[in-house]
Amino acid sequence: MLKPIIAALAFASVTACVAINVNEAPDSRPAGGGQTCNAADYQYLIGKTDAEIDRTRLPKAHRIVCHNCPVTMDFNENRLTVGLDAAGKVARASCG
Repeated sequence: MLKPIIAALAFASVTACVAINVNEAPDSRPAGGGQTCNAADYQYLIGKTDAEIDRTRLPKAHRIVCHNCPVTMDFNENRLTVGLDAAGKVARASCG
């Protein structure tokens, strides 16, 4: 009886680590270009905390991942991936 509850809690805690926003609606944010996510434009994020990230300035296809959270291994050159370190600060901004 406890196994389904424990499994549900474990799944919820793992999925809570990854914030993924893939919004296909057109807007004024950069779309990431035709071939890359333009990660160089987002290097200013390095050193900021997760709370300091202005998500309205991120491209439509982005994800923010914690340092030890599982993520999908699919490579999307148009998606910006913002990686957090153990302290919750941005350590990298890359395409993928």
